[in-house]
Order: sequence, then C-alpha cells, then structure tokens
Amino acid sequence: MKLMINCRDSSELISRQLDEELALKAKIQLSMHLFICKACPVVLKNFNGVRQQMKNWRHYTDSQ
Repeated sequence: MKLMINCRDSSELISRQLDEELALKAKIQLSMHLFICKACPVVLKNFNGVRQQMKNWRHYTDSQ
C-alpha cells in the first residue's frame, strides 16, 4: 500500500473530496501528505474558499 503521494495526487484527492466521500486509504494518504507538505494545505484552503463562495453566490441568486 503506497502511503506517500505527490502534490499532483494530493490535488486530485482534494478535488474529489469536494464531490464524494474518499475511501479510507485515500483519506490517510491525503492526511499524511497535508501534514508534510507546505503547499497543499493552501490548495485545500483555496478549494474550500471557492466552494464556499459558490454556495454564497447560489444563495444570493436564489433570493433575488
């Protein structure tokens, strides 16, 4: 079982977890990578920020 993943794989998992529940192995891989990498936590924060902005926009347009 490959536990260490690279930043590209991490970005793919970050993106996937926005749409679906990750398998346990993928969760562990992502967690380990986010723990050791300085860049990928920023990617995660940015993905979550965009997701939140889209939710806000959707609620804004629904109330118009």
